[in-house]
Amino acid sequence: MICKKCGNEIKEGEKFCSNCGYRITNEEVVNENKASSINKNKQRQPKNILGKITGQNKLQELQDLKERGVITEKEFKKSKNKLFIKICVIEVIILVLIPILVTGGVMVKQEIDKKIEKSKEVQVPNVIGKTISEAEQDLSTLDLRIFAENTNLTTLYSGSPDAIITTQKDEEGKILKKGDTVRVEAKTKEQIEKAKQEEEERKKKQEEAKAKGYRSSPATTDTIVSCAKTLISNNLKSPATAIWGKSEKVDEDNYGRCLVYVSVEAQNGFGGYIKSDYFVILQYVKSNGEFTYSPYSCMYELTTYGATSTYDYYVSTYKDGTVYPVIKTFLDNNGWNTRPKDV
Repeated sequence: MICKKCGNEIKEGEKFCSNCGYRITNEEVVNENKASSINKNKQRQPKNILGKITGQNKLQELQDLKERGVITEKEFKKSKNKLFIKICVIEVIILVLIPILVTGGVMVKQEIDKKIEKSKEVQVPNVIGKTISEAEQDLSTLDLRIFAENTNLTTLYSGSPDAIITTQKDEEGKILKKGDTVRVEAKTKEQIEKAKQEEEERKKKQEEAKAKGYRSSPATTDTIVSCAKTLISNNLKSPATAIWGKSEKVDEDNYGRCLVYVSVEAQNGFGGYIKSDYFVILQYVKSNGEFTYSPYSCMYELTTYGATSTYDYYVSTYKDGTVYPVIKTFLDNNGWNTRPKDV
């Protein structure tokens, strides 16, 4: 407490000022405590931000003025209406402005994201004819990598940097992201030379075959396999239940006869599913799917005893040059490599 007369600080409980002797009354002590409490409450009371926005503080002030008779009821209502209009205008502005700001912010962010993504894009250059090492250098300047395959789709390891790119799967001009991989097919010089020799031998055989009256089936492999399935389906007990397995064209003789392997599961006469494997020989298949065959001998059901699969036992060994006697008889019965009368 401060002495009113000299300004000296008076300790709590003292009745006289120690400096000038001024007597402290009980009323002064009560007033001082009340003022201190009010100041503390003012310090603790948070600012009513919401009240300012909604006009609650202003409305309360108007209400107080009216109760004290400072303004009339008419003036109060007029001021209240103005306040209400002002608040409505502010709320409308907020409701309109906030979505615009939010939408604008989202659009700006999207535009920035697009520009960032655009900056990551690069165009693939042409690398056909270059070696793997040369292509790697060119692509590294664009932050691109390379993955090379040979035509059998087996990985061509980086230990063959001199392999020459023959096909570019990710074509020139294609848009990729930095860090992406450009896929190509490549062959070593030895592979390219071997392919040339094989092509020359193929052409030579074609010329020899033409001179000897040889011919080949004009149909596609898929058409040939489909014709073999048709023959088998005609001999099944319940062809509608057929589930076709691995099937492929295995060989073709000099006169267009095709040896086809077909695997199938179908219901037998008792309703149970039976798996069967066949060799089928088609005498000649045309491009439109028409075909001829030798009646009663064009199909041979393949069977093995033990764990070995019929495919491995018959097909794989046939491709390796081993033809079992039973298959040799099957081929001979169908005139395999025998010149037909119409040639």
